[in-house]
Amino acid sequence: MADVNAAPAVDTRPWYRQLSGKHWFILIVCTLGWALDTLNQQLFALAKSPAIAGLTGMGEWTSTVSSYAAWATALMLIGWATGGIIFGVCGDKYGRVRTMFWMILLYSVASGVTCFVKDVNQFLALRFISGLGFGGAFAVCATVVAESMPSTARPYALAFLQAMSSLGNITAALIAFVLGQVVPHSGGWGVWNWTFFFGFFPVILLFFIRTMDEPEAWKKAHEEAKNAGRKTSPLVELFGNAFTRNRVILGMIFASIGIIGFWGIMLFAIDLNRSVFRSNCETENIEDFAANEQIFFAKLVTDKEFAKAVKEKEIKRGFFMNRVNEPGLALCGGEIFHVLQDIADGENDVVDDEVKDVIAPLTNDEEAAKVVRWIDEGKPAAENSDAETVIGDIQANKSRIDKTVSNWGAITSALINLGAFFGMYAFALITRRLGRRPTFIFFLLAAMFASLAVFAFARTRLSVLILNPLMGFSVASLLSGYTIYFPELFPTRVRSTSVSLCYNAGRYISAIGPFFIGFLTSSVYAHKAEPMAWAGATLCPIFLLGIILIFFLPETKDQPLPE
Repeated sequence: MADVNAAPAVDTRPWYRQLSGKHWFILIVCTLGWALDTLNQQLFALAKSPAIAGLTGMGEWTSTVSSYAAWATALMLIGWATGGIIFGVCGDKYGRVRTMFWMILLYSVASGVTCFVKDVNQFLALRFISGLGFGGAFAVCATVVAESMPSTARPYALAFLQAMSSLGNITAALIAFVLGQVVPHSGGWGVWNWTFFFGFFPVILLFFIRTMDEPEAWKKAHEEAKNAGRKTSPLVELFGNAFTRNRVILGMIFASIGIIGFWGIMLFAIDLNRSVFRSNCETENIEDFAANEQIFFAKLVTDKEFAKAVKEKEIKRGFFMNRVNEPGLALCGGEIFHVLQDIADGENDVVDDEVKDVIAPLTNDEEAAKVVRWIDEGKPAAENSDAETVIGDIQANKSRIDKTVSNWGAITSALINLGAFFGMYAFALITRRLGRRPTFIFFLLAAMFASLAVFAFARTRLSVLILNPLMGFSVASLLSGYTIYFPELFPTRVRSTSVSLCYNAGRYISAIGPFFIGFLTSSVYAHKAEPMAWAGATLCPIFLLGIILIFFLPETKDQPLPE
C-alpha cells in the first residue's frame, strides 16, 4: 500500500523533457518577446551616437554628441523604470498576456518610428516612449514563464529565457554589421536610420500572443481576490506588508547593480572599442587624410571660386577628421571649420588671423612649409581639382573610417553577447548546485575583474576578441540570476508588480550611470589619453555593493514559489 504521507516524486528527467507542447509554446513566445525587446535595446546602443551626430551635424566623438547620448540613455532608462512599474501593476491586475501584447506594440512602434526623426528632441522623446515599452517585458515574460513551468524545470526555463535574450543582442549586432557594409555612409538615409527601422519587426509576435491563455496561477489568484471582494491595488498591498516591502526595496537596490553593470559598464565598452578603433584607423590613414585636408584648406583661403562652391555645400563640422590640435600631419578639423564659417560670413580679416593657428600643429617641417607656400603665394593647391573632387576625397577617407568603426562596434557587441549567452545559462547550472547566494557572489566578483580588464587592456583586435566575451559572460549572468531569483521572493498576487519594481525601479537609480560616465569622461579624466577607459574602470567596483546586499536577502534554492 502506498504511503499517503510520502513526498511527491521529483521529476528527474532533463528539464526540457518535462515540458509539454503547451509549455514550449509559452516559453518560446515569452522568450521571443524578451529577445526582441533586447534586440531593440541593442540597436539603440549601437546607433545612438551616429544618429545624434547625423541629426546635429557634429562629429560623433564631440562632447555635445556624448552629452545628448547620455541624455538619450538616461531618458530610456527612466521610461523603462516607469513603464516597468505601470506594466507590472497591469500584469497583476488585468492579466500577464494582455499586458505583454500592449507592451510589445508600444516599444516596436516607438523604436521603428525613430528612423524618421528630424531632430534630437524627437529622438529623445521616442527614447523615453520606447523605454516605457521595454520596461514591462522582463517582468511580464518572466512571470508568465515562472507561473507556467513545472517547478523542477522553472530555473532552467527562466535561464533559457534570459540566455536567449543575448541572441536578440547578437542579431542586432549582425544587422548593424550588414548595414555597415551595404548602406552608403554619406547622403540619404544613413546606417542609423535603417538600424532603427528594424525596430518595427517585433509586431509580428503580436499575432501569436493573441492565442495565449493567462497562467492558471494568475487566474486562480484573480478569482480568489474577486470572490473575496479585494480591490486593493497591488502596489498598496505590496508596500502595506512589511515582509514584501523589505524584500522589494532590497531587490530594487540589488537589481540596480546589475543594470548599471549592463548599461553603464558593459554596453559602454562598445563605445570605448569604437573610439579605440577610430583612433587606430585615423592613425593608419592619417597621411591620406592630412593630404586631402591640407589641399582643402589651402584652396579654401586662396581660391574664391572653391570657397564659394564649398559654401553652397553647407558642410558641417563632422565632415572633418575628429581631431584636436595634435602635433603631426593632420590639421585640426574644428579649426578648419571655423575658418570655413568665417568665409561664409564674409569675415576675411578674421580668416587671415586664423591661418597661422590652423597650420601651427603641423610640426612636420616639409608638410607645414608646403601648406604655407601654397597660401603665401596665393596659388591654389592642386589647381586642377575642383570642389567636388576635393570634398569627395575627404568623404571617401572618412567613409572608410566610419565603416571600420561601425564594423568593430558590431563585432564588439556580438562578442559581448556571445559571452552573455553562455554566462546566463551558466548561472542556472551553477545556482542549481550551489544556491543563489554563492552563485551571485561568484559572478559579481567575475564581473568586476572582467570589466576592469576590458577598460585597462582592450586596445588591440586580439584583446577585444578575448576580453569582451569574458565581460559579457560575467556581467550578463547577473540578469539571468535576477530572472530566476526575483519571482521566488514574492507571492502570486503581487509577483508581477514586485518583479517589475525590483528589475525596473532600480533603473531610476541606474539612470545616473550614463551621466556619471559622461561627467567622468568630459571633466574628471578629460586630460587623460583615454578618458573613456578611466571612466569605465572607475565604475567597476560597484559590483562589490551587490556582494554586501545579497547577505540581506534569503536563499531560495529548492523552495517552492510563495503563494
